[in-house]
Amino acid sequence: MPESATSMAEAPSPHLRFVARQPIFDTGNSIFGYEILFRDGWSNSFGAQDVDQACRSTLDTSLIYGIQDLCGGSRAFLNCTLDALLHNYFSFLGPDHTVVELLETIPADDRVLRAGESLRQSGYTLALDDWVEGDPREILLPIANILKVDWPRVSTEGRRRIADRFCHAGKLLLAEKVETKADVDEARTLGYLYFQGFFFQKPVVLSVREVPPSKLPYLLLLREASRTVLDLKAIEKIIKSDASLCYRLLRYLNSSLFGFSSEIRSVKHALLVLGERPLRKWITLVVSLAANQDSSGELVRVALTRGHFGELLSQQMQSDHDLFFLGLFSLMDTILGVSMAAILEQVPVESTLKDALLGQPGPLEPVLELMSAQECGNWDLFKDAVARLHLNEEHVSDAYWEAVAWARRLSAV
Repeated sequence: MPESATSMAEAPSPHLRFVARQPIFDTGNSIFGYEILFRDGWSNSFGAQDVDQACRSTLDTSLIYGIQDLCGGSRAFLNCTLDALLHNYFSFLGPDHTVVELLETIPADDRVLRAGESLRQSGYTLALDDWVEGDPREILLPIANILKVDWPRVSTEGRRRIADRFCHAGKLLLAEKVETKADVDEARTLGYLYFQGFFFQKPVVLSVREVPPSKLPYLLLLREASRTVLDLKAIEKIIKSDASLCYRLLRYLNSSLFGFSSEIRSVKHALLVLGERPLRKWITLVVSLAANQDSSGELVRVALTRGHFGELLSQQMQSDHDLFFLGLFSLMDTILGVSMAAILEQVPVESTLKDALLGQPGPLEPVLELMSAQECGNWDLFKDAVARLHLNEEHVSDAYWEAVAWARRLSAV
C-alpha cells in the first residue's frame, strides 16, 4: 500500500469537513445515487489547480463519514483523478455503493485502461464524466458502465446520436446539468436513464394563479397554523376533510419520534396532546409529507432538511424569526405545484419571511443562500453567507448533517 494511502486511511485530517450532495434520479424520479462534493476549508486550495488533493480529501472524508451514512444506502458518485486511479485509492471503499467518475482531465491511455479494468473486475461501477460527442476518450469505453453526458455542451442532434450509438451497446446514459423540464423530457425520450442537475434541485414550476382543489386542504391548514390564535375546531375540520392528513397525523404522533405513553386515537386528542408550538410545526411537516404522493421523495427530504437546518441555525443566531418555516417553505411551491406568490396569498406570514420566500432582499436572504450553497457545494457563497450571519462554520456544518439525518428518519415515518 502506498505511504500516502496508508496515512490517508489511518490518520485522517482532523480539520473541518465540508460536504454536499447532488441527487441523481432515474426515470421514475427515484434516487439512483448522489454525487459527493467535498472541501477541507474555505480557501481555493481545492480548485482546478489541485484536483488531486481534492480527490484525496473526498476519499478521506468518505472513510470518516461512511458512504452508507452520506448516501442513505444509495450509490456515491466520486470524482477520480489520474493520481487516485493509479494509486488505487478507491480500494478503501467497497464496490457495492461506489461509482468511480473518471474526470475529463484523465488522459486516455493504456495506464488508465489497465487501472480502470482492474477496478471493473473488482466490481466497481465506472463512469466517464462530462462526455461529449466526439469525445477523445473513446479508448476508455470498454471499462465504462455509465456515460455522464454534458447536456449543455452537446447539440440536440449530438444527444440523439449518442443515444442511438450507446443505448443498445450496454452503456447507461446519464444526462447531467439538465436545467429545464424540456431537457429532462428530451433525455427521457431519447432513452437516457439517469438525470442530474438544477432541474431536480428545484424543478420548474408552472406559474399558475389558481390553487388545484387537491391542494386546497394543505393551504387551508397552513393558513390556520399561521394565525396568531389557533382555532382548534377549524384545524380539526380541515384535517378530517382529507384522509391523507388524518393518516399522517396519527402515524406521525404514534411514531417513536414522540414516544407518547398511550396511543393517539383521534384528531381532537392529537391536537390537544401536541400543544400550540408543536402543532404549528407539525402542520408544516405533515403538509410536506402528505404532498409527497405527488412529488419526488428526495425533494420533500430536502425541504425537511432545510426546515430543521433552519431551526438549528435559529438557535445559533438567536433569531426571533421562524427559520424552520422559512427552510421548509422555500420548496413548498415546487412540492405543491403552486407558485410561491399564490401560496403566500393563502398563507399569511410575517413580512420578513415573505420577502425572503419571494426572493426579495432582506435580513433572511443569506439564510436561504446558506441552505442552497450547502446543498450545491458552492463554498464561496457558503463562506459569504456564514460571514454575513456571523456564524461558526464548524457549527453550521454539524447542524446541516444533523438535519440530514433528522429528515431521513422523519420521511421514513
